[in-house]
Amino acid sequence: CDAPKSTTDSTTGTTTGATTGTTTGTTTGVTTEPTTLPVRVADGYVGGADVWLDLNDNSKKDDGEPAAITKYDGTATLDLPTGTDVNHPIVVNIPVGATDSDQPRGSYSEAVTFKAPAGKTFISPITTLIQNEVEKGVSIASAKDKIHTELRFGTTDNIDLFEDFIAAKNDDTKSVADKAAFLKVHRTARVVTSAIANAIIPVTIENA
Repeated sequence: CDAPKSTTDSTTGTTTGATTGTTTGTTTGVTTEPTTLPVRVADGYVGGADVWLDLNDNSKKDDGEPAAITKYDGTATLDLPTGTDVNHPIVVNIPVGATDSDQPRGSYSEAVTFKAPAGKTFISPITTLIQNEVEKGVSIASAKDKIHTELRFGTTDNIDLFEDFIAAKNDDTKSVADKAAFLKVHRTARVVTSAIANAIIPVTIENA
């Protein structure tokens, strides 16, 4: 999933954000800036995690950075001050005791950090691997292709590694093959989470 972007009405000269925002008048039209940024965190859906927009790209939560705690379904909404540039990574600190929808009677026994590249709002262990590559100076597109290959997803798998794989594997509008491909992504994510928690990078996938 991508962060909301502004759109412009060429007839009226009005620009509106993808979410409800603050309106400021200009001589040529009206600009609406997004004031909220919805995000979702998943291995299974993660509740009780600290998520923030990393405005200075240092992977640490600093004063003034928009932040929130995820709900049980992994969702959270970041409140954005007027003029906030959303073109920065999102970072998630998952503490011991955070909930995981894959383990409804259990919780995280180890702390782990997830990330997603700038402009992406679905954060998972797989987007974390992609962001790790981006931090080495690789483009998001190249990083995604690299991780797609390293995690042994097929060249014919119709998947987007930034899509909510839990929702996608249960989406009846998708083909049986596509749903199976996203199920594989979900299973692989579980393996990657364990590898990240134990600092086993790069991740080796044998049979996710």
